[in-house]
Amino acid sequence: MTTDGVLIGRLLDQAGLEADGAATPMGGPGELNRHWLVRTRGGDRVVARVFGWPFDDVEPVDRFAKEAWLLGRLADAGAPVPRPLARVRAEEGAALLLTWAPGRPLGDLSDRDDAWQAAGRALRAVHDTRVAPLWTPGVVVDGGVRPFAGGWGGHIAAQVELQAERLAPHRPELAVQLRRAVAVVRGLTPWLDRRPVTVLHADAHPWNVLVDGTTATWLDWEFAAVGDPHYDVVRMFLGRMKAIGAPPAAFLDGYGGSPPEAARRVYELHYHLWMANDARHFAHRATYDDAAAYLRDLSARLDALEAAPPTGSTAAARDSKGW
Repeated sequence: MTTDGVLIGRLLDQAGLEADGAATPMGGPGELNRHWLVRTRGGDRVVARVFGWPFDDVEPVDRFAKEAWLLGRLADAGAPVPRPLARVRAEEGAALLLTWAPGRPLGDLSDRDDAWQAAGRALRAVHDTRVAPLWTPGVVVDGGVRPFAGGWGGHIAAQVELQAERLAPHRPELAVQLRRAVAVVRGLTPWLDRRPVTVLHADAHPWNVLVDGTTATWLDWEFAAVGDPHYDVVRMFLGRMKAIGAPPAAFLDGYGGSPPEAARRVYELHYHLWMANDARHFAHRATYDDAAAYLRDLSARLDALEAAPPTGSTAAARDSKGW
């Protein structure tokens, strides 16, 4: 029996379930974890999520424990996420048994406005879910949150600075503009700190949400954080495994609002600098092409960010549900 098979067997035992046949590997764009579809004797389907970490450094957060804890609380609150049924950590590795969600990845349904709208509604439902004690900006960990040392604004500014420093040796022609980018975002830190915060997916993209008709389920919460909900919204415009274009207006209609211009531009800057660095290490994705195009126009992008009013749309972010 394979290592994953051992873990799957233990998960099923813990959940009091029996498999009806061998587990089937599930494909997907993820590079860290493995997923298996298991059909049970009772006629149900469940998913075994086996965690991996193919890097030399130590995981900064115990993703397995974090996701088991967070998904349980989100599911209990009615959020559209899988529910954990069992968890196992052993010599063979760590794995969760999750409820199966119907549907197809939104990235494979990108020509359908109704699919985008369903994904937007589901993301808003998650953002509207309140999970104690996740009130402070930070990284979600098992049992709570590890606060960002500088708050939400300080975190974004520090990330922009980190990515700029990593990129500068490889793009010396951008050195002046990269220093300018750091200064511009540092100047917006107080405003970013006043943004509303909630539980974030923090890796929102069209292949991390399954759509089935008018409903959707958000998957893969291993990088969840607490911060500005519009960070996830902006990420839905930028995260691309393959070129599918920007979301239609139906996505924002489903979500129920648009990010303020200043927030959108700050999060775009952060994401594109990050992806420009990732492009040197990972297999090609469409988002790397978008990052390259963004950097070719970096000076003008920074001009637009400096001109973007850091207030303006803030009130629109606070709707009847408490933002």
